[in-house]
Amino acid sequence: MFDFVSPAPAKETIRSVNWLRLGVGLTLLGLVIVAWSPFVINHATTLAVVNAEILRITSPIQGVAAADLPAPGARLAGGAEISLVETTIPEERELDRQETELAMTSVRIKQLEEALATIERHEADVRDRWAALVATGQEILSRQRDEADAKLRAALARHRQAEAELLLAEDMRRRGLYSDTRVEAARSAVAAASAEADAAQARIATLEAKMRALARGVHFTDGYNDVPYNVQQLDRLLLIREDLKERLSAERARETGLLRSLARERRAAELRANFTRRIDRPLMVWARHVAPGALVGPGTMLLDLVDCERLFVDALLPDRAYPDLFGARAEIRLAGGIVLSGDIVEVRGAGARERGIPTAARPEGDAIDRLTLRITLSAEQANLLRGQGDDLCGIGRHAEVIIPGRLPRFFSDLRDALRRLSPIEGIAPASQGSASAQVPS
Repeated sequence: MFDFVSPAPAKETIRSVNWLRLGVGLTLLGLVIVAWSPFVINHATTLAVVNAEILRITSPIQGVAAADLPAPGARLAGGAEISLVETTIPEERELDRQETELAMTSVRIKQLEEALATIERHEADVRDRWAALVATGQEILSRQRDEADAKLRAALARHRQAEAELLLAEDMRRRGLYSDTRVEAARSAVAAASAEADAAQARIATLEAKMRALARGVHFTDGYNDVPYNVQQLDRLLLIREDLKERLSAERARETGLLRSLARERRAAELRANFTRRIDRPLMVWARHVAPGALVGPGTMLLDLVDCERLFVDALLPDRAYPDLFGARAEIRLAGGIVLSGDIVEVRGAGARERGIPTAARPEGDAIDRLTLRITLSAEQANLLRGQGDDLCGIGRHAEVIIPGRLPRFFSDLRDALRRLSPIEGIAPASQGSASAQVPS
């Protein structure tokens, strides 16, 4: 009635199915091991983001935000001048004061220059009069010397005549024709002629001395002044001219200082009237803190800017990865098949204070007992992110960071973990401290 099937083929089928299951399981296990081996051997984390430092612009004046204040995502070309804040009532009192002072200084400089020119013209006239006076004095002294020479010649002639008359008188007295009184009169005439000649010679010597003194600028006109009035006027004009030059130099120096101060004040007035900012390199607007036309005051945040060519990656790693980070190069993987690489430029512990420069993003994760890594990206890699159609240059994108580790360290970490999980006391060898404590005395 019943057909009995031999059990041997069924056992073979079951055995084949079991082997197939075992093979599939081992294959899946191998795939899992292969897939997770980089994360087991290396230091890997998914708590990483593409980041950039923020250049924050604040208002230095009180006014209203510009109507064309750039919106988030706007690209600012290098060398562009953007208007940020416009003042409602320009403050120009200091500018007006300095302009008035500069105008008054310019007027004083012009007056001093005119006075100096007048003094120089008057000094030239005085010098001309002095030259004429010297020439006239020399001519007068020369004529007086000619007159003295003539008097000397006349005195010498009278002296010769008196000597001839004296000889005649003495001869006539010997003959008995003249008396002694007549001879004495002739002698007196000789003495008078000699004295007159000596006086003429002295007069000539005096005139020559005056001519020599006049050539040196010394005049003998009275007992009080050795120089003429014109020379005294030149001395006074010299003092006045030096004083005018000193005042003119001071006013010109003041004018130069006022010009520099006025240029700075005009620039400051322009900044107070309309706050603009020159962009030196291409930047992108990351955030706008005020709306166009809104009232702002000094210190109000206006824009946050980022440089899309200076990107980096911030990542969080466990603290035990610290020894393997020095000199390592990180591999960065992003969604979409983008693989980047960069150098670790900063390692900051969990207890370190935050950096003073704000950033556009931060890794989402608990930073307790974790290291914060900063990995730089080259400009070519930053342009690669921007070339993926991302308007925000990839800032804020989550990334996967892998840093090559050391396999022996993995096994030591696994051994330490097993020791910590083991419920048997004494399975781990004593620490260095306890071993030193157990050294027999």
